[in-house]
Amino acid sequence: DAPHRKVGPIAAPKSVKAASPLAEKVADAMLKTVTEAIYARPSAAERAAYLREVAAQIEQEHETTEAAPSLAAASIAVAHQADPIGFASGSNGAATSQPPPLVDSLADRLGPAAPLLRKPSDAPDPFSKTAANAIRLDPKPRETPEADEDSGELALSLLDMMSAGSGSAQPQERALAADTLLRLVQRVPVRPLMTVVERVAIMEDPPALLVARLIRDPRAEVVAPLLERCMHITDQDLMTAAGEGDVAKRRMIARRRIISPVLADRLITIGDPSVLLTLIRNPGASFSHEAFYRLAEQASRHVALLAPLATRADLPAPVAFELFWFLPQELRRFIFSRFLTDSENLNKILKITLAAQDSGEPRFPSREVLEDMLGHAARADVEEAAKVLAEIAGVSHDTALRILSDRDGEPLTVALKALGYPRSNFSGAMEVLKHFDCQLLHTERNVAELQSIFDKLSFNKARILLTYWDWFVQKTGPYAPHN
Repeated sequence: DAPHRKVGPIAAPKSVKAASPLAEKVADAMLKTVTEAIYARPSAAERAAYLREVAAQIEQEHETTEAAPSLAAASIAVAHQADPIGFASGSNGAATSQPPPLVDSLADRLGPAAPLLRKPSDAPDPFSKTAANAIRLDPKPRETPEADEDSGELALSLLDMMSAGSGSAQPQERALAADTLLRLVQRVPVRPLMTVVERVAIMEDPPALLVARLIRDPRAEVVAPLLERCMHITDQDLMTAAGEGDVAKRRMIARRRIISPVLADRLITIGDPSVLLTLIRNPGASFSHEAFYRLAEQASRHVALLAPLATRADLPAPVAFELFWFLPQELRRFIFSRFLTDSENLNKILKITLAAQDSGEPRFPSREVLEDMLGHAARADVEEAAKVLAEIAGVSHDTALRILSDRDGEPLTVALKALGYPRSNFSGAMEVLKHFDCQLLHTERNVAELQSIFDKLSFNKARILLTYWDWFVQKTGPYAPHN
């Protein structure tokens, strides 16, 4: 509403001033009427009519814009090319609120193949969102050929009967409604069917046959609420749904709040990497002891599984010590700090372990023997070096070969710590093993990091690691097949 303002005298036209006094009064009255019409407060009806007119104009302009977006963009581009200065500023030279388009944008300068935008890889990434097995839920699921609106209305009516309390319907009536709905499911359109699924997912005691029928619907976006949130589905029904070959359904099952070891074993057996990643990241998933070993085997082939598996709170120590061989340097240090602690109990356990292996009290080999082993390794005589290492460390020949073949250096660092190698000689020995002719260590490996691990690692921790590694190679203890 415009505020009332005082209007000054308005000069009359010369023709009116020259007329009679009566004409002057008529002119003044006309001017007064026009002035009052301009500054008068509009009524509610007038304001509503004006707003309706404006809304209609805006809607018409919006439809026109949507119908020809490319034409508008082309017009802007032509205007910018014809007069780049005038396009960026108004007629008075002042800059407008709309900035000019960025011709040299970041995407144009880098391109789609730039390393900052896309990680180069020869093999397809099974965890990529654009992979063939990624979930692609359709925002508008397809209708079945039998769908009809009447069946949808009947389904919602039956759903209300099923959800009614004991005061509104008898148990046999609710069961009959569920059985009738079971017959209508195939003909229910998508929108009411999704309503049915949402309601069934939160029921305290949903009909088992209806749930089993709904989760077999081929449209994953329809059954998602049931597979992810309904806690009244049997493992047998879930395993049946997981075996249908639909990756989207499997990943929905892997996201459930609680997953039993039996269901987890089924998903692991299928072996889809993206499903395993979702399953490992789920803290509500329970795994059997054997399942952890199978997950570790899968992680050795799919590096994206390593970090989630290594950091799970329920990861057993034997699996962690075996997973150690496939982990990057940062996660190897995590294994050291999490699963290896110095304590009096650890010292007692180590003594019992060595006694059971007829090793007796640990005795460090002579420095000459250690230097002889490292000398063979420096000359790339790995077989002879492994033979000496196995003898002085009390491990199998295969375990010694495995230690010497790891080019990251942490296993050899553990072995030298367990054998009492002098701290002052460690860095020099590692530098020798980085030599081009030897290549037992990566040439870019940071020896200072290995020195730090050597200094922080105690004899007990190193000896425990050696023991577990040897148990795995010989398939004894926790790694025995019957265990």
